[in-house]
Amino acid sequence: MSKRLMFLAAMLVMVPLAAATVTAQSEDFVASRTSPSGQYQSESAVCPHAPGQFLVGYVSEEAFQAAPTENVVDTFDSILVQHLAYPEIKGIPDQSSRFAAEEARRQELLSRPGVSYVEYNCLASIAGV
Repeated sequence: MSKRLMFLAAMLVMVPLAAATVTAQSEDFVASRTSPSGQYQSESAVCPHAPGQFLVGYVSEEAFQAAPTENVVDTFDSILVQHLAYPEIKGIPDQSSRFAAEEARRQELLSRPGVSYVEYNCLASIAGV
């Protein structure tokens, strides 16, 4: 199966899961931003995610092609997204320090020209719904 088909299949599974999560409005898991600056309310407000990994979306094909390629794990050309991983962040043992480093990196990525959004690489499972 091609990467694009696998990505599409994953997205088709994730959309209903995301809708169910939003509908449930669990206090332990709120994935909404709480300020115009894009800062998340707290560590518990961030989805369970792969440490040090982000999905970065670009505003145009040109911005996507011009984006730096270091730390790229995979690209999703059809939707102009890069999957980035930072092992140095993943290796931070203290959860609070790791979260601070992740948020600092997310903000830095968000400030780059041509970037539309930067999200944590959230984990989801069917069993969690």
